[in-house]
Amino acid sequence: MLLQTIGLGLSIGQEIGATNRARREGRKQGGFFNNALADLGLAEKTLQESLGSSLALPTLESERTLESVSESGQKALGEINKRQEQTIEKTGFANVGLDENLMKDIRKEFQKKREDIDINLTKNLGNVLSQFEKQKFEMKSQRQQLEMQKRMANQQANTKYFGIF
Repeated sequence: MLLQTIGLGLSIGQEIGATNRARREGRKQGGFFNNALADLGLAEKTLQESLGSSLALPTLESERTLESVSESGQKALGEINKRQEQTIEKTGFANVGLDENLMKDIRKEFQKKREDIDINLTKNLGNVLSQFEKQKFEMKSQRQQLEMQKRMANQQANTKYFGIF
């Protein structure tokens, strides 16, 4: 009988020790998951804040390219006007037909380049938004995993002695 009582006492002691260790480990893991969730929250906020500047860059690049194309078109049109004025001064007649065709060609080329810039801008903005949504989805998945692991750690931290207390 004494041996049975000692055995029971040892079993109870082992159960209490194992439960205490499980609770401590659960609390430690819960703290880790709380920190990880807080860090993830900061990462999500930073991602959201960076979207504006990520979208602004391709827009700015397109604006600059469009300005450059516009300036070169204006220079070409200015050269045609200058040439026409020189022709009028020398001959007294304007070479209107040739210059009008050149002006139409320059305008057509400008319109084509402008459309190309618009296409590239749309593509670049689409890439930025696609990457943003991908990162947002990945962060959401990480958040769900961390929250599930945190719940499991909290359950472990609340382990009951002998499954009852």
